[in-house]
Amino acid sequence: MLLIFLFILQCVWILVATVCLVICLTEASGDKKCDVIKFGKGKYDKKKECWKKEPTTPNLEATSVPQSLKIRRKIQRALKCRMGIKKFLAQKSCDCDPSKWSSIGLKNVCPIKFEYTTEIKRGGGKKCYVVFPSRQCVTFAKCDRKKNCSKRNQTNKLKSACLADRFRYFSVWIFCPDKHRFEYETVLLPQCCSCREYKLC
Repeated sequence: MLLIFLFILQCVWILVATVCLVICLTEASGDKKCDVIKFGKGKYDKKKECWKKEPTTPNLEATSVPQSLKIRRKIQRALKCRMGIKKFLAQKSCDCDPSKWSSIGLKNVCPIKFEYTTEIKRGGGKKCYVVFPSRQCVTFAKCDRKKNCSKRNQTNKLKSACLADRFRYFSVWIFCPDKHRFEYETVLLPQCCSCREYKLC
């Protein structure tokens, strides 16, 4: 039994050493995939220092579709068994009015539309719903203007676009009907739009 154990241990060590060697060789060879950075659907070539595909705002897992009456009733019924969550949200107070933070008299070259998260997308097309969206105040920014935000002369190569910026994490209570349970989820969402210049290859 001891000999079998030592033989298996030796095989494991050989396997680990082989994997490490493959990784080192891959890194040393300069994998071409590492030379390309993605931003949304855009692809940036680090060697050429230009964009192969124009950068876009990454797809968000949050949406602002109004919750149906059926979903709101499901959440209310489920909360009867989770009074701790209901009490926590009742005590949570947020000022969700974004107009209070606007700058009067200053023109934004990238106008922003704030949305309130009502749904969180999951794999397989499944959705979970934010419990009391108006109380949890999970906002994200949508850029109203997409392209040509810069005042500099635009050429066939030099472009500009309004892209989502200042991503922050939100912790939010959601309800998943397929599992019929509440979850405390963390979601990453943009809070601003910035005018960015970029060069196409």
